[in-house]
Amino acid sequence: ALGLVVEDAVVKAFVERAICLAGEFNTQGVANTLWAIATLGLEADGRLVGALSRRGIALSGQFKAQEVANTLWALGVCGLSDATHRFGLLAARLQLLDTLCEHVDSDDLSDVEVSQLHQFFLSCSLDSLMADRLPPRLLALNASIGHICRSRFQQATDVH
Repeated sequence: ALGLVVEDAVVKAFVERAICLAGEFNTQGVANTLWAIATLGLEADGRLVGALSRRGIALSGQFKAQEVANTLWALGVCGLSDATHRFGLLAARLQLLDTLCEHVDSDDLSDVEVSQLHQFFLSCSLDSLMADRLPPRLLALNASIGHICRSRFQQATDVH
């Protein structure tokens, strides 16, 4: 989080407006909205995450690598403290994550994108609702990201 203090009224207005417009968002709008919530350290509103997840699913084939990384990172960082909301959104979140992973070529990811995806998978490992339900495509991407992280770390630390 950036450590900014955001007035509750501003957050509420932002969330309500984003829920109303989510169906019109493009992939960048979905990714940036989730990223902004996570970056500001706000607790995600279940209605907004649901609306953005549904829109992301509808647009899944259009996401660029950076948008995928930002979206997954944000979904990993955004907390939904109410277990009912978390469980109610789990299916939509997993479907979005699974469809986004279908379009990721891990070889084309930047170091920042690899880092974001690595953080997402670390957060999943700490969330029993997510960890126990990751679909095979996400598990495969997790393994791929792990190999890429190790390889890039080794390349960066090799002394010639």
